[in-house]
Amino acid sequence: MGDRYFPATAIGGRLYLDGPEQAYCDEAVVDVLVARGSHRKARAEAELLVVLRESERGLPALRIWIRENIREAVCRLA
Repeated sequence: MGDRYFPATAIGGRLYLDGPEQAYCDEAVVDVLVARGSHRKARAEAELLVVLRESERGLPALRIWIRENIREAVCRLA
């Protein structure tokens, strides 16, 4: 079984969590969403920062799936 990921949205360089109760998905499910091109995946804080910078360019909201083990970084950025 792969890692678990939880969803968030990046808009204008800011990170928005879905709510206090996070839903987790297995990595296999997240990989399917990412392959379709409509979602992003962050396995490390550096990858999360890349998506946040991309969202500063006036792009539509970016859906991002964040690996469970970088939750501490998410708390600092949200």
